[in-house]
Amino acid sequence: MGRHSLPDDSAADGRGEAPPRRRRRGVAITTPLVLTVARRTAVVARGGLLSSDSCGPPPYASA
Repeated sequence: MGRHSLPDDSAADGRGEAPPRRRRRGVAITTPLVLTVARRTAVVARGGLLSSDSCGPPPYASA
C-alpha cells in the first residue's frame, strides 16, 4: 500500500486542479460554444465567403 499518499500542500492552497463540478461546468459551457463556432465556419466556407476566387471587384472598390 505504499503508493497512496495524502494530498500535497499545493492542493490545500487552492492551486491544485479544479474540483470536478467546476470542471464539468466549464466543459458544458465550452463544448456548445466550440461546436457553434465550427458549425458557422462550415456554413461560411460552404457558402464561398472564405474562398480566394473572385468573381469581380470587391464591393468597396471605387470605379
